[in-house]
Amino acid sequence: MKKYKLDTDRSKILWTGKNKKMTINGEVEFEKGNFFVELDGKLVGKLKIDLKSIKLASNDDINENQEKDFLNHLASEDFFNVDEYPFAEYEIKEITEKDAEHTIFGILKMKEKAFGLNTTGKIDIEKNGIVAESSFKLSDVNKAITDKITQKYDGEPIESIHLKTYVKADISKEKSLNN
Repeated sequence: MKKYKLDTDRSKILWTGKNKKMTINGEVEFEKGNFFVELDGKLVGKLKIDLKSIKLASNDDINENQEKDFLNHLASEDFFNVDEYPFAEYEIKEITEKDAEHTIFGILKMKEKAFGLNTTGKIDIEKNGIVAESSFKLSDVNKAITDKITQKYDGEPIESIHLKTYVKADISKEKSLNN
């Protein structure tokens, strides 16, 4: 088995939230993560997401006060509640490949709850590391989250929350692990 350690400086989650009035872009950082390539070639892993690191990219659709309000809302008890739950975890259970596209089957754990979260993208396992890019629409996964944003922002329904994840993992010092 080979172990790969997430390069937190080069990996991030980029997100875009859209409704009829605005588009908001931002990013979230990873706290840590590891991937394992088992002897049969199966890739599994765990990623820890730092919810306190949520920030907005430059956004023309909102002003500075709206930006502060939006970030406070995401951190608040009625949304991510980052004071009590500063991290989320994503566990990769299985990856399949069809026509050069990968489907990543996993479990997302947030606020003491867990739900299945599958993404699509591209994964390259190289000699010294793993490079992956995947994306999904949060509105397809958990409508309750998008409903909370809708309640807060002018009653305009959220059309989608799209997340794009870039992951770079380098092989750790332990090149091979025995079970």
